[in-house]
Amino acid sequence: MNVKWGLTLLILFIVTGCSADDSEQVEYQTETSTDQEEDFTLEVSTPVEVKTGDTFVIEQKLTYNGTKELLIVHGDPAIRSKIINENGEEVDTGIYYVDHALITEFTQGKSIKLEENFTLNESGNYEIHTSALFHKTDDLEGSNLISTFDMLIQPIKIHVSN
Repeated sequence: MNVKWGLTLLILFIVTGCSADDSEQVEYQTETSTDQEEDFTLEVSTPVEVKTGDTFVIEQKLTYNGTKELLIVHGDPAIRSKIINENGEEVDTGIYYVDHALITEFTQGKSIKLEENFTLNESGNYEIHTSALFHKTDDLEGSNLISTFDMLIQPIKIHVSN
């Protein structure tokens, strides 16, 4: 009887040890690129090597480093990434941005953070292009634009393999 229980436990350990856990997030080596313009820093981090069909995350952050409080007029989202294939064409990722203006008050150290999930189903080389377009204003209606910022990150190259 003890041998029967022992064999049953051994089989259970083998089966549970060999089963795949689909809930695990795949970790990839990432690259981070930044752009600094006056009192703002735009930063993007993305994997540089992914597998076809795997979902990966592009992390984006716009940080205000100035000391004075100010109002910013920006789109929603404030930071946007697009993926360009080897032929120089934008990949349809199913993410469509709606252009409407938001006004955000910035104080020193305030950040806008955004994480977007992408899945690429074709192997090849791609580039991640990230930008932030916003305007300083001095009123809550955003009608008096003081200056414009069009920040662009140097494209990050990624490779997608089977």
